[in-house]
Amino acid sequence: MKQAIIYIFDRFHCDYAVIDEEQIETHYRVPLEELSILSHTIRSTILLPGGDILLADVKVPKTSRSKLLKAVPFALEDKLIDDVEALHFVLGRHDAKGILSTAVIQRSVMQDWVQFLKSHNIYSDTMLPIELALPYTDNQWHILIANEQAQVRTGKNAGFSVELSHFSTFIHLQAAEGLKPEKIFIDYTEDHKDYHNQHLDDLDIEIEYAEQACDPLQLFAAGIQQKSDINLLQPPYSLNIKRQRTGKLWHWAAYVVIAMCAVWLATQITQWSILDKRVNKTTAQINKLYYDVFPGNEGVVSPKFRIKKALESNQNLASGGKFLGDLTIVGQQLKLRDGRVTIDAIEYQNGGFTISVTGPSFNDLNKFVTGLAQQQLNASLTNARTEGKVVKAQVKIGVMQ
Repeated sequence: MKQAIIYIFDRFHCDYAVIDEEQIETHYRVPLEELSILSHTIRSTILLPGGDILLADVKVPKTSRSKLLKAVPFALEDKLIDDVEALHFVLGRHDAKGILSTAVIQRSVMQDWVQFLKSHNIYSDTMLPIELALPYTDNQWHILIANEQAQVRTGKNAGFSVELSHFSTFIHLQAAEGLKPEKIFIDYTEDHKDYHNQHLDDLDIEIEYAEQACDPLQLFAAGIQQKSDINLLQPPYSLNIKRQRTGKLWHWAAYVVIAMCAVWLATQITQWSILDKRVNKTTAQINKLYYDVFPGNEGVVSPKFRIKKALESNQNLASGGKFLGDLTIVGQQLKLRDGRVTIDAIEYQNGGFTISVTGPSFNDLNKFVTGLAQQQLNASLTNARTEGKVVKAQVKIGVMQ
């Protein structure tokens, strides 16, 4: 099953990867608008910067969630600076030793992220601090050096984030408290390819550096498979697309059968009417387009053949008329897309026209519109939406002044 990893590093762009079995498709510096379609069609995990989040283990007995939410703040009291009422406590799971994994983040920060993502129509079932997307091995720490930060995963549900300038000091403090792994593995991005911290050499710990710079999204794709028990999207915060709760299987199966029968009956009754309306609408569109191109004709004769010939000879563009000139450019851009973008309908009005198009992805439609703009057409993409495995949208076109 496909899944996506989304890392939003500022309020305008993000990095994301789509994982499909063994294949990983990465995208960098992508506008946030592209995530709306992605998050509606693929289950996504959103990664947050780790500096705002405390990951901690506590020894508390197993009990109900409501009782744990009352006990955990007191168990973590010596590690907290803010008032507990201002904090969002996230519960993981108890391990075999009765240790409960937890995460703590300020409510104001969490609320800000949730509102921001909802404002961009971005949804997700899972939200993690970025360090829990790194791979991990028992008794080892995995570190990523990137963007002047050190992201450290110390266990399945444990880790921290620290500024690179304070990294060695923080590691020494951890070691002084007895938190020493058997080995530390350090990955780094291209802009930190010469990184080597000599201040770590005096630790009695095996330290291994990656042989070459890594692709962070590839690294996160591997780490995300080692699923953490932490998910920041716990009540009262949610980014789920609303779905009905399932009840007993037989109960819902009966509803499904009844609904399918009702849909089938309604379809049989209305299908002819719908198809008839579509045929009439399409015929009207063809006639209007034909008369716009050949205004002197009294009847519609071989519209597909005549318009194709007009486009190939570019007759209207040579005579100064702009309609066929625009349409010629549209045809050229469609040819460049190798059939990935197709036209469903065209409406021409007041010197401009609206084209209904279909493509396999938002990116393909965006490239089509960009190509039109490069040919001096004022083109914009509107009403983009997914229907099944394709994306449908409207392209509004008018010549630049």
